[in-house]
Amino acid sequence: MTISRKADGYYVTLSLEDKSVPALTTEVEPTLKNTLGIDMGLKEFLVTSVGESVPIPQYYRKSQQRLKTLQKRLSSKKKGSKRWLKAVKAVAKQHKKVADKRKYFHFKTANELLSKAEVIAHENLNIKGLAKTRLSKSINDAIWGSIPVYLKCQSRKCWSENYRSEPQKYQPRLLKLW
Repeated sequence: MTISRKADGYYVTLSLEDKSVPALTTEVEPTLKNTLGIDMGLKEFLVTSVGESVPIPQYYRKSQQRLKTLQKRLSSKKKGSKRWLKAVKAVAKQHKKVADKRKYFHFKTANELLSKAEVIAHENLNIKGLAKTRLSKSINDAIWGSIPVYLKCQSRKCWSENYRSEPQKYQPRLLKLW
């Protein structure tokens, strides 16, 4: 049992183990018909190998003005006062709203992808390294790292498979040879 506190209250997580439930084994043979590749980007959240694209909702960018006003109100309060605590809770609730919207979007996207194919291949991106560039706000707003996690969790439930591939580096030497 785990008790966690978030901006809107307390949550209790119960974890049970039942020996009578059989373990799921995913033994799906990848073929061209049941395989789907995805490429994550900044213009589109992801593009599938079929050519379908999912736009980036940019929840953080849309709520940035509201967060700015709430944080300004917070900075004008005396630290430790009741009004300061109230302002802290308001900022935390706004951040939680953004996080919940992202989580819902990622679960919905993962379920749509798994309904289209049994095997999903995606890039293994260095998100921490990319987040240190000047595109960090856009990269962190897209949260590419959570979609593979959701795909992995959902694929266990759906008897499907999830593959990671290393990103290919641009090599001009090979292009000149051809």
